[in-house]
Amino acid sequence: MKNYRFFYSLVVCLVFLLAFSSMAYSVTTIRMIPWGSYFPSEDMTVTPDNPYPQQAIKILAQEWEKLHPEYKIEFVRTVGQDIDYQRVMKAQLTGETAPEIIFWWPPAEELALKGWIVNMDPYLEKPNIYVSGNKRWKDLFVAGAMNPFFVFASDGHIYGIPVDIFGTSIWYNKEIFKSVGVTTPKTWDEFLNMQAKIQSAGYTPFFGPAMWSWWPRGVFGPMLYKQEEMLKALDVLNKNNKIDPEETARGWAKGIIKVTDPRFKEYLKLMKEWSKYWPKGFNLQPGAFNTRTMFLQGKLAMEWSDVWSYTAIKDNPLRKFDFGYFYFPPLTKKTTPLATGAVAGFVVHPGTAYSITTSAVKKGLVDVCVDWLMFITTPQNNERMTQEKTRTKLIPAIKGVKAVPDLRPFVIGLNKPPITFPVPWGPDSESDANFTRLFELYLLDKASLEDTVSQMEDWAKRGLDRSIKDNPTWHPEKW
Repeated sequence: MKNYRFFYSLVVCLVFLLAFSSMAYSVTTIRMIPWGSYFPSEDMTVTPDNPYPQQAIKILAQEWEKLHPEYKIEFVRTVGQDIDYQRVMKAQLTGETAPEIIFWWPPAEELALKGWIVNMDPYLEKPNIYVSGNKRWKDLFVAGAMNPFFVFASDGHIYGIPVDIFGTSIWYNKEIFKSVGVTTPKTWDEFLNMQAKIQSAGYTPFFGPAMWSWWPRGVFGPMLYKQEEMLKALDVLNKNNKIDPEETARGWAKGIIKVTDPRFKEYLKLMKEWSKYWPKGFNLQPGAFNTRTMFLQGKLAMEWSDVWSYTAIKDNPLRKFDFGYFYFPPLTKKTTPLATGAVAGFVVHPGTAYSITTSAVKKGLVDVCVDWLMFITTPQNNERMTQEKTRTKLIPAIKGVKAVPDLRPFVIGLNKPPITFPVPWGPDSESDANFTRLFELYLLDKASLEDTVSQMEDWAKRGLDRSIKDNPTWHPEKW
């Protein structure tokens, strides 16, 4: 009987020990969508099918997990790209099944206003515990990563933590420039004159895959509209150094923003003159006219695209020429009396940014997720992510990171004056699309400037009415 009791007691003790051991070593998983920019490669062998393998974020996760053995980072592969990803993710966010940390394009306006992601302001005001002497996490980021125009949602808060910067550049064929006898321009007049020479020599001078987007309007914005003046006139409802959607609507309603403005008309005319040097048959539909192959084959003298393309252009076997890069020269009074004298607007903004979702809130994991994001945004760890030897190099979002030499000119560009007011476009999505359609017809000589402006004015009124109707939280009576 004694032996039986001893055996029974031993079994009970073992059961309790096993249960305690299981509790002590239970691990909570934090799911994260790092996006394609950082998703760890399964194989680090460089091959034609796998030219830029990467695993920095995976190694960083392993190091962080050693500091926090009760947690594990699980990287979730994305479903599709852009539109497909957005649709799937919004469905998951609605059902509160999304990963705890997701990639989203800053300022994540829709997600923020629907309460699907966490306001990061309180955390950005705290020290990053992984950086000695840091008093505010926010102070670690370069200015371009925290530009209010791009990073603040319309409620004035920040909802995403960037790890890199999206920037643009004009890539140019040095051999074409040399054979034609042109150099990088210093003024807008020189810019157009050199394109005329290039065209006469039988080459297509210029284009970019995003000519349909806000990029050109961002470039011309500071050169035609005084940024401080527009900010003062429009940033009045929610003073946050950003012109929020309601403030933009107020600007249209009060006539501060209008298509009959001489500056707006001048933008249309300048773009019309410039478009003479674009490829024949161009159009302004997203993704419909990509000239990368033309550039690589030496048929296009200049391509305006993102800095992320640098490595892809440099390593592409189709390219048989040396290439360089520069940015847009300024407008001068010689080109237009409306020139402000400011430099061209630099199209730079937060790139890959991570948001913490309500899934983390529901599970009580927000602070842990913040800790992980602090870990990957130290200067040392951000450098490991963005400058990984085998991967495509990206502009770092953190101060003090040693970017590869090829990226340093772009890093310097981050300190240029930010764009706060680009050339305006339609007040809502429908009027915006119709502005682009009318603009394209004007560029292709299928509509006069007067007719284009008149129809845009009509669409602006409709767009403003729809915006007010679709946003019941706005207060037009206080405008």
